[in-house]
Amino acid sequence: GADGGAVTNMDLLFCPLEPKDFIATKLVADTMQAYWKPWLGAAVAKKEAAALAARAGGAQIRLFPLEARSAA
Repeated sequence: GADGGAVTNMDLLFCPLEPKDFIATKLVADTMQAYWKPWLGAAVAKKEAAALAARAGGAQIRLFPLEARSAA
């Protein structure tokens, strides 16, 4: 991200065991918080994960098939 900070716009590559249309926003935010923590520090990683969850706009994030993104 900007100045070495958290990425604010990205595609999520997720491969569920069973086909799904949605993933829990909390799972994504918690995963990114853990990923960012080593280089952003715990406080900033928590803040950025909360901001990410807020931008998601709800409890679930819609998943799209890889083919749908590849064509865009």
